[in-house]
Amino acid sequence: MKKATYLLTYFLISTFCIMNTSCSDDSEEIIPNNNHSYMSINLNSVDYNGLVNFTNRIGLADSPFTIVETNSNTGIKYLWLQGDHSSFQINIRIPEDLWQEGTFVLEEGAGLSGTTCTVSFIDNTGNFDFDVAGEITITNFDLTNNTFDASFNFSSTSNTVTGTLDYPLDDDEFN
Repeated sequence: MKKATYLLTYFLISTFCIMNTSCSDDSEEIIPNNNHSYMSINLNSVDYNGLVNFTNRIGLADSPFTIVETNSNTGIKYLWLQGDHSSFQINIRIPEDLWQEGTFVLEEGAGLSGTTCTVSFIDNTGNFDFDVAGEITITNFDLTNNTFDASFNFSSTSNTVTGTLDYPLDDDEFN
């Protein structure tokens, strides 16, 4: 009877350990929260899924997935959504006046005028992509449930990007 108890205990512990073992692969998909898909894009016919901001990608604890930043020159608040990958980074900023459902112009990120949404594409060498133009369609900006969904597209001198955004609104601004 003792031997059967030990075997059963060994079997249960082994099964638990196997079921909870983390497997890793070389996939570029990073989805830290199963409730959101974050930024998913098609970049020049290549898909990238589950892109999050740099601090979340490298695993810094307690980092929000969405960030509200204030332009120090104008005082305008922006919702900053970042998709970070080892070979590029996409930054989308939406001014507070456009925190609503609708389709908006998406232009090169250098402006930050407060009247349009901006996007910047930076490669892993720090080079910016210029002549960026596109649009963003916000399909959900829900301050009750703190959720945000949108689709976007833009093209530039060297890239064509289409994508979706599915983020929690988890910056302190929304709590």
